[in-house]
Amino acid sequence: KDSAEAERLPASMKMEMNILTAGFWPIPSTDSCVLPFPATECVSVFDSYYHRKFEGRKLVWVTHQGNAELRASFPTTTKHLTVTTYQMAILMLFNKADKLSLEEIQRRTNIRDDVDFKRHLLSRGTKKAPVLCKDSKGKGIQEGDSFSFNAGFASKAVHIRIPMVS
Repeated sequence: KDSAEAERLPASMKMEMNILTAGFWPIPSTDSCVLPFPATECVSVFDSYYHRKFEGRKLVWVTHQGNAELRASFPTTTKHLTVTTYQMAILMLFNKADKLSLEEIQRRTNIRDDVDFKRHLLSRGTKKAPVLCKDSKGKGIQEGDSFSFNAGFASKAVHIRIPMVS
């Protein structure tokens, strides 16, 4: 990293990337989701570094394959959540909003695959880690559902891995 670029990053932010050659690691193409601000800043810094070092090469961000660790603050405690990149993008929307509709979350994250989007959204409401609350009853997600941050979430564990639902 250049020192000037490193100064642009938030002190609490750390990002690791793996560079894979598409010919050896064929990954189905999927539209990238819209990453939250701190992550977009890291992507920008890495993009400029990579394109200076390797002129003419193309980077494609495969956001549906990544993981993130978030520090989530609840009224009585702080938890470390291990989530997918899509889950991170969804959860971080609730830093600026108390309640969001299903349509608003999908629009803001740009996760276009409906099945994948709903799986990532449902995983945040599992019994193990109900970080988000859904306003309607039932296990599935219906059009018109809204979600809110579960400020009453409690767990004895400090580090929580939010599992994906199948």
